[in-house]
Amino acid sequence: MNASRYFFYLLLTVIPAIFLSCSKGCNLAENYVRSNDFLIWNISRFENTAKVIPPGANNKCILGKIIVCTGQTRPGEIVSRALYNSDGSIDTLSLGTSVPYPVDTSTESIATDNQIIRLKDGSFLAMKNGYTWEEINPHPAWWNSFDYIGSSMKNGGRNSVYVWISTDCGSSWQRQGKIDAAKVLSGKYGWPQPTDDDNDGNQDKDANGKLIWWIGGFDRTEIYQNPWSGTIYISGHGDGGPYKSGAQTISNHNEVIFYSTDNGKTWDVAKEIDNGAPIVMTSTPNGRFYAFSCSGGTPKLYITTTPGDPSTLNNGFSVFYEDEVNGNKQQVSAAVDQSSHILRNIQQPSISRVSLDASTSVVRIAYSALNSSGRQVYKIINVKVDDNNPSAAPEVTSVKTIQADDPAKFSCVFGCFIDPEFNEIPSGYQTNKALFYWIETSTGNDPAKISAKYVLFHNDYSMSSQPDFLSRSNGAPRYWNDKTGVGDYMSGGFFWANNELNYFAQWVDAAGIHGNIVTVPK
Repeated sequence: MNASRYFFYLLLTVIPAIFLSCSKGCNLAENYVRSNDFLIWNISRFENTAKVIPPGANNKCILGKIIVCTGQTRPGEIVSRALYNSDGSIDTLSLGTSVPYPVDTSTESIATDNQIIRLKDGSFLAMKNGYTWEEINPHPAWWNSFDYIGSSMKNGGRNSVYVWISTDCGSSWQRQGKIDAAKVLSGKYGWPQPTDDDNDGNQDKDANGKLIWWIGGFDRTEIYQNPWSGTIYISGHGDGGPYKSGAQTISNHNEVIFYSTDNGKTWDVAKEIDNGAPIVMTSTPNGRFYAFSCSGGTPKLYITTTPGDPSTLNNGFSVFYEDEVNGNKQQVSAAVDQSSHILRNIQQPSISRVSLDASTSVVRIAYSALNSSGRQVYKIINVKVDDNNPSAAPEVTSVKTIQADDPAKFSCVFGCFIDPEFNEIPSGYQTNKALFYWIETSTGNDPAKISAKYVLFHNDYSMSSQPDFLSRSNGAPRYWNDKTGVGDYMSGGFFWANNELNYFAQWVDAAGIHGNIVTVPK
């Protein structure tokens, strides 16, 4: 590191946080959020995910970087922008620059679903769903017997989950690995799916009477890295068929969890699950791995019975929040408000670690449900595994209901935890302070009124702050009325700076991708 960069790094480590713009009088005993949210990318995209690298962590981005992987409009892009200004303040004015997702266009194209993680070594790993028609020998039975939707698709087309790595703060990306639906698990999820776009109960045909198909593969993928072991997991919904091959009809539909022990170069299968995507994931310091999903209204948690061994993921336990109704405990089913202005009619669950050391196995979970007015809320539960008997049903504690200020007219949607990452946090400091953020939206026939909000959680059963606004202008709450869709999900990132925990939350509205930073003193 040259002298000027070293000086800047030292400056950043001693800048008093009190001089950074904040909305709560900079009460360092609590937390503070910047008075103004800021624009990351001035193009509206949806299904965006983000991570952050702090200043001084990489010589190739001495000011730190925010990295955002965008989804649709396809093909999207990978956006990066500086985190700090040279004077040590958060950069709230610069717009990001972008690079395309790198694919070989002769045999590959880009889809939508994406995720990004920051690895233990500080580099970034980006994941994106796409399509491939790369040769396979011998050809599967379905290779060239039909037409595909989409003029760019070729015979042999199927889904592939691509993985790239960046060691220069997002400026460039190199292929790290991929999961080809026609090659993994004997190609069972690569079989094409019939189309029925007119919903008449019959498979669509082209102008020549030939059957039209859509690709097989994986959808609604998630990625997670265990920060202690380095093992990386990808989950996704696998769809292959139904497709008639001779006298047999091939039909394969399951959730699949893959894992990699070499930073995403190669992938093995941990488990196939007969439950609905998305499957969100976390782990605890003792090596135990957790996968959570909601399907048919049932929140379900899967747990490795042997810590550190992905192959021991069990068949799952139902883990309901319990409300008290007329003096009786009542399980709360997962549900989605289908009348909200910002809508995606699927679950957007999230999971966060609670355990601080290897002595316990405790996680916190968020899933959406409906209140008595039919508006969407988030139910927060803690789940504790009995490490002496991990095959026993875990202990479930109802913690909190996250709801709108006006719970009769507004819904909370797209809830997402941001957990601390441990790359720069001092080794002797342990924390489970997690930020949960969401979009708050009006519903039904009311005019659209939308905002972004957050709350902090700490320790086993405590919510350590009251809900507050991320979308802000001059310290006041900022609302918008454009119904720009979020897609299926959103996510943010974490960074350690100035001896503080910093949570970066991003969302999309009419002007583009916005963000804000919540800071929590150590």
